Amino acid sequence: MLLSQIELSDFRNYERAACSPAPGINVVTGENAAGKTNFLEAVYFALCGGSFRSSRENEVVRFGAEKAIIRACVSMDGFTVNTAAEVRSDGKTLVLNGKDGQKRDFPGRRRTLLFRPEDLEVLTGPPAGRRRFIDQIFFGLVPAYEEAHRQFYRALQQRNALLRLGRGMVPETGEFKTWTDACVTYGTRLCRLRLNGLALFAPAAASIYRQLTGTKIFLRYVRSIGGGESEAEVRELFYVKLHGLLAQELRYGHTMAGPHRDDFIFMLKDNDLRRHGSRGEQRTAVLAMKLAEAGLLEKSTDDRIVYLLDDVFSELDRRRRQALLENIVGRQAFITATETPIAADGAVYRVENGKICRTGTEPT
Repeated sequence: MLLSQIELSDFRNYERAACSPAPGINVVTGENAAGKTNFLEAVYFALCGGSFRSSRENEVVRFGAEKAIIRACVSMDGFTVNTAAEVRSDGKTLVLNGKDGQKRDFPGRRRTLLFRPEDLEVLTGPPAGRRRFIDQIFFGLVPAYEEAHRQFYRALQQRNALLRLGRGMVPETGEFKTWTDACVTYGTRLCRLRLNGLALFAPAAASIYRQLTGTKIFLRYVRSIGGGESEAEVRELFYVKLHGLLAQELRYGHTMAGPHRDDFIFMLKDNDLRRHGSRGEQRTAVLAMKLAEAGLLEKSTDDRIVYLLDDVFSELDRRRRQALLENIVGRQAFITATETPIAADGAVYRVENGKICRTGTEPT
């Protein structure tokens, strides 16, 4: 996939802007709050049909304007796809090759890698963020994962509803047993698929981290129900755990063990990066996992991923910056930075006063 043209109208702080990105690394420079991330958001909107920054997408409309418009030309699988989005206060309209389209049909789905400073919360934040992060990766990499995830969370929702209705007493035996069985069945399956995903994903992430830093990292899966090797053992442990927690579950009104309470621990030299890693090590670890995801997706789709990297060089030393650039050679990338990184091969743009221009050209 390749973005060859993008045009903006009344998008964030851009009244009018257009550029023809290079097929390699496109560095977007400028002062803080100049609009670098706004431009990256517009590229994401053009490729994926939505914003990565806010669920209230009408916020992208420039102050005082009626609507924001993004148009782009994308090459994919030997074809040209023209995308467009019009965002208004009452919603948005998406267009693909001149016809009304859906977000799920935009070319960037499963073909765009996004890295933001906020992604550090994957390591530093609560387990729920790590589960979301890993689940999103495995949706695209592990067959049947998304369906097992959906089935487990549906069963979990039903079991939790019965726990709340029980008001501290054991719920109606038949229905409660049905949903407990469903939680165990689908939860056991989800645990197995997570292990399948880790067997594929963890070595790839470790390899990229080693390329960037020269050291090793590994990912550990911590199940709330405990150990267990075979699927039968995991299932039995799950039942035993739920039975032991039932009194507490009735008191609090929710299921207290299962895949929804699991965690993923990122280890560096036998230390938990969340507690013992520097900001640079944490940033590099998240970046390595993102790059690993992109590499595996490229293999599954037989297409190149477009990289959108916001403020990725912050807290990375010179060697890691160069290693990152070498890792993404041959792919189209958009990187925001306050200054031009070393050995950037492609185009350099400057954002200033709501304008974007390629170095050596006039602002557009």
